[in-house]
Amino acid sequence: MDFPIGSYRVSIRYSDGTCQFDANESIEIEAPESIAITDIVVNQPSSCDSNAASITILSSANGGLEYSIDDGENWSPASVFAGLHLGSYLVSIRYSNGTCQVDANEPIRIEATESIAIVDVVVNQPASCDSNQASLTILSNAEMAIETWMEERIGV
Repeated sequence: MDFPIGSYRVSIRYSDGTCQFDANESIEIEAPESIAITDIVVNQPSSCDSNAASITILSSANGGLEYSIDDGENWSPASVFAGLHLGSYLVSIRYSNGTCQVDANEPIRIEATESIAIVDVVVNQPASCDSNQASLTILSNAEMAIETWMEERIGV
């Protein structure tokens, strides 16, 4: 038998209606605790040659949950999804009994780490006839510090 949320007094008796016995306490059927996605931590790929990324889903509930990153098609008891490839992921959580599903507001995007490239090389020629030293300024598309070097002298 399924009962809606509420307070109930439990009794038993024979099917002929005799010998009724009432429980001493009322029984409460309560709504499950509401759940929410409190944060989604995304670790993007860390190198140019790696597509491995991870998504960690944080929730307001403790235990008894399932997590999905494919719009509820597949569910896992683990809140961490690792080894992910580039693409969009639709995050959802629910109780392990399949109730109270909550979906993230927007898809989570795993994006490629930008490859670095040389944008320009500025050659500062020797300043005088007596000098054989020049300097180079190498401009790249990288937003962080990069190391530059020259492999060998060509055509000398």
